[in-house]
Amino acid sequence: AKLFAPCVLFIDEIDLLGLQRDKDKTLLADFLAAMSGIADKDPKKQVIVIGTTNKPENMDEALRQSGRLALEIRFKYPTLKERIDYITKRLEKFAIDPEIFEIDINKLARETHGKSFEDIKLMLDMAFIHIGIKGSVISQNILEWSLDAQLRRIVDIDSKEVAQDEQQLLSAHYAGQVLCHLLLDLDEKIAKVTTRQVVTKVKEEIGL
Repeated sequence: AKLFAPCVLFIDEIDLLGLQRDKDKTLLADFLAAMSGIADKDPKKQVIVIGTTNKPENMDEALRQSGRLALEIRFKYPTLKERIDYITKRLEKFAIDPEIFEIDINKLARETHGKSFEDIKLMLDMAFIHIGIKGSVISQNILEWSLDAQLRRIVDIDSKEVAQDEQQLLSAHYAGQVLCHLLLDLDEKIAKVTTRQVVTKVKEEIGL
């Protein structure tokens, strides 16, 4: 990067490189040594290093010292109002009037809490692809189906056959959890309960 200065060096998912003293001390030391001197006073020789991560707690303290990756810029997920505005504009782009199609944008925005604009875009795109294949029109049901499939990762068709008595046990178990949640009056509200399979996230591991 120094040979191509001035330039910007962008490192995506920097926490996965193993730059921790309990992982690979030599790699960490080499990286820190390489960063020394990049903040040259001559603007024509400067290298700006930007690292992104979803797990800042995994960043070694040495990387976060002054002269290294000291400046931290956090990006927050869109607020409820921002999600409402985004969904509204996306529907307007396809000339869809929410009132005519009976689409509850507020409900969709509430249930996409903690999701990015890209997540919401994928949800809407999946719904539009679905109606194109089926030759139907957009509806609240299709949008909520897409939300379940794309964002909640609920499997639409269960490949596993579950006996009736097991389904009843599962239903009673989840109903009990919901009842406790409602009686405790927690801040987080329940949007959906299902006994269907859900695709779980793959745990990230650093292999060194």
